[in-house]
Amino acid sequence: MKTSCLSIEYFSTHQEREAAFAARVNGMLPQRLAGPESFWKDFNRLVQRPGKIRLPVTHIPADPRQCLAFSSARQVLWAAGLTCTGPETATARTIGRAADMFGLEPVLDQPIRSLSGGEAAKTALAKAWMALPGKRPLVMASPSGWLSASNAGLLKKLVDHYTARQVPVSILAMEGEDDSGPMEPATAGKIPKSSLFLNLECRRLEISLGRAVNTLAGANVFGRVKDTCCHLASPCLITGDNGQGKSLLAKAICGALPFRGRLKTASRNRSGPGRLIFQDVVAQAMMRDPSQILKSVNSARQTEAASLCRRLQQTWRALASRSGSAPPARADRLLRIKLALAAVRLAARPAVLILDEPDWGLSRRAAEAFVLAVIERAHALDVPVILISHKSWWNSLSRSRIRVVKSPSSGGQDCRFTIGLKMEGC
Repeated sequence: MKTSCLSIEYFSTHQEREAAFAARVNGMLPQRLAGPESFWKDFNRLVQRPGKIRLPVTHIPADPRQCLAFSSARQVLWAAGLTCTGPETATARTIGRAADMFGLEPVLDQPIRSLSGGEAAKTALAKAWMALPGKRPLVMASPSGWLSASNAGLLKKLVDHYTARQVPVSILAMEGEDDSGPMEPATAGKIPKSSLFLNLECRRLEISLGRAVNTLAGANVFGRVKDTCCHLASPCLITGDNGQGKSLLAKAICGALPFRGRLKTASRNRSGPGRLIFQDVVAQAMMRDPSQILKSVNSARQTEAASLCRRLQQTWRALASRSGSAPPARADRLLRIKLALAAVRLAARPAVLILDEPDWGLSRRAAEAFVLAVIERAHALDVPVILISHKSWWNSLSRSRIRVVKSPSSGGQDCRFTIGLKMEGC
C-alpha cells in the first residue's frame, strides 16, 4: 500500500524484509542473522567507509533496542534532538513532552538494558518523534510485531505526525502481521485436544531487576509477583499489554533471572524450571547457524535433538501447506533457527516450554505453522507449552489463559512494581 508520504510493503520471509530494510537505511545496521563473518564484514565497511552512508534516515528496526545507543531514554531523546535539529529544539521541555506523549515518564532515567520490550519500543517511537524536525525519512520494520493493540495508537500518532509534514514514512512488514482476525477454526483444530496440565505456584516471589543505576553501587531492585496458584491446561496463553511483565515472569520460570521466594512449575511427569525461546531469537542464537545450535546440547542428546528438528520441519511444512498453497521450498534461516532452538529445548524434557512472541520475524502463515508444529511435538513428549503474546491470533488455540497486569508497588523503595496474574476463561 502506498500514499503520497506513506508506503507499506509486505514480505514472506525475515531475510527478504531485512535485506529491504538494510537497503532503505543505507546499510547502517550490520546483519546478525547470517553469522559472524557477515556481521563483521558489514561492521568493518561501516567503520572504514563512513562516507558511503548517504541520505541519513530515522529508523526503527524489528528489534527497537538496536536503535537505542545510549544508556537511558532521556539520553536517547536528547541525542535525537541534538543530532537532527540542534540545541534549539533539544530542550528539557520538548523531551518532557515526548516522554509524556509516549508514556515514558516512569522509566525516563531507567537504564535501557532494564526496559521491557514495550518500553524500548515506546522509546524508539519517541526518539523518532524528536527527530522529525530534521526532515529525515522514517523507516520502520514490523511495528505490529512489537506493539500491543492498546499501543497501536502511538504508532498512528507518529506516522500522522510525519505525513502531515510531508516527510516520507516506509513500513516494511511481514505478511499478515497486522491482521487482527482470529485463527481459522480448521487451522487451530489441527492440534488434537490434550489432557496435559501445568501447575504454576508463586509465593512471596520477588524477581531481581538488577541494579537500578550502577552495577557497583546501585540498589538491587526487584519486581514482586502476587501469590498465585494456577492449574493450567496446555497450551496456555499469557497475555497483557506492553511492559506488564510477561517476559520477566517467563525468564524467572526458566531460571534466566534470579529470584527470591517460591516459584514452582510442575507437569504430569516432571517439575523444575522451564525452557524459553526468546522473542528476539537472533540474539538468543548468538550468530550460530541451526546445525551449531543442535550441537549445543550434550552428546547424549544431540541425536535426539537432530531427530526432533527434522520432525518439526516436516510438521511445519505440512501445516504451512494448508489451503492448497505450497510452502516455500526451504524455510528461511530465522525459522530454521527457531525450529532448532525448539528441538534442543524439547530434547531436555523441561517442565514447560515457553514461546515468547512466537510470531516475531515470521509471516502469519509461517508463525501459525511453527506454533502448531511445536505444540504437537511437545505434547507428544508430555511437555506443556505456554505462549506469550499480545496478538489475538492464539486465543482460539489456547486451552487456558492468564492476563498479566503490572501495578505500582507499595513494598518499599527497592520494589519497583507488583505483577498480578489473573486467570481468564477460554
